[in-house]
Parts: sequence; structure tokens; C-alpha cells
Amino acid sequence: MLVLLALMIFAAKRLARNSGRHDVVQPDGLIDVLLDRDAPFGDRHDAAMDLADYDNPEAINALTKVKDDPSEDADIAEEAGQSLLEIDRRKRTN
Repeated sequence: MLVLLALMIFAAKRLARNSGRHDVVQPDGLIDVLLDRDAPFGDRHDAAMDLADYDNPEAINALTKVKDDPSEDADIAEEAGQSLLEIDRRKRTN
């Protein structure tokens, strides 16, 4: 299970780096990891951070859901909020 999550995160990061674009269709893997409360903390935290590279509604909705959930781990919620700020900053400068 951990290997599969790590591979999904690696593939998503590689796609983002190789594309050089921020409007690339979001890999579902990062969103799945972020929303999976049974996933390891580090994987969820990394997914929240990596989703900052995407501007699509699915990524924004997942980050917002995590950020606004009062039962969510505070560090993961904070990282989701930071990713949303980064997306907003990027959109404002483009």
C-alpha cells in the first residue's frame, strides 16, 4: 500500500515537472492520497503540498475540503491552505 502511494506521488510530481504547465489535468492519485485519512501522514502532507502545482477545480476543491474540515490534522490543513494561497498568487500574476 505504501509503495503504491509513493509511486502515485512520484508519478504526479514527475508529470508536473516535465510539463512545465500549471493547467495540466490533475492526477487523481494526489487527490486520492490527500483525502484518504488512512494514508500515512507524510504522504498526505506531500500530496497537499504538491497539489499547489495545479490550478484545476478538482485540486482546489480537495484542498479547500481539507483546509475547512475542523476534524482534519492541523498540519495537513495548514499545508492545504498554503497550497491554495500559492495557486491564488500564481493566478493573480498570470
